[in-house]
Amino acid sequence: MERAAGLTIVNHALNRPQPRDQALAELETQARDLWPMSIAEAHAFVGHKDLAFEWLQRAYDEKDTTLYWNQRRSALAQSGSRFALQGHFCAR
Repeated sequence: MERAAGLTIVNHALNRPQPRDQALAELETQARDLWPMSIAEAHAFVGHKDLAFEWLQRAYDEKDTTLYWNQRRSALAQSGSRFALQGHFCAR
């Protein structure tokens, strides 16, 4: 999972959309039932804001502990003003 997340970020930074998308798909397959917050962060990093918020909602619904560990350093905090409106995610 960490490998797929890292490859998503690296390939995005290197402007390689095809390997980025493959790594992101691998991350979704591997982490969907364990760490949806990791998927939300990856989508936020690459600019997929709507998907990031869908996975953020799933992380919240499933009580993903990663959500609480990462609330301050998360890429989601940088992904747009909607995060401020979603403050209830971190308030509980």
